[in-house]
Amino acid sequence: MSYVVDQFGRDVVGMREDTRLALRMAVRTLLLDLMSSEELHAEAVAAGPFRWRQAFTKALGHFYKNSREGCDNLANRLYADLSIEWDLRHPQQDAREWLDQYAPVSPLTQQEIDDAWELEIAGSETALRAFYEGSARIRKGADLGARSEPLRPKGR
Repeated sequence: MSYVVDQFGRDVVGMREDTRLALRMAVRTLLLDLMSSEELHAEAVAAGPFRWRQAFTKALGHFYKNSREGCDNLANRLYADLSIEWDLRHPQQDAREWLDQYAPVSPLTQQEIDDAWELEIAGSETALRAFYEGSARIRKGADLGARSEPLRPKGR
């Protein structure tokens, strides 16, 4: 069993180097995810320290085995950092207020996806009249201009 020094210079009894590195990577990933998304950051801060500790312990408590104290200390420190960062980014707005005003972007409907298509036709006018109805060079939306009836040969 090796002894590793934590961020405050104290010995972390029983935590091996590989476990410490894995915990550090997990915390770093968590912080990157939270800081890169305003919505997640606001949800974490708005939940409060008690809910944050619960979620943190559920997600990363296995690194500490039965030591609730170490996990709670790290969770409290991270929550304080998240709260300070929120106050720096949004000095006049509480996280709960921000969430009340936030409206997530809804996914595109099938109609919006179909209307977004655009086809640019690069061919001669003869080929354009033979294979497409009309002579527009750019077709938009679900109607891309393919012939609705097969082309009849000349003379019939």
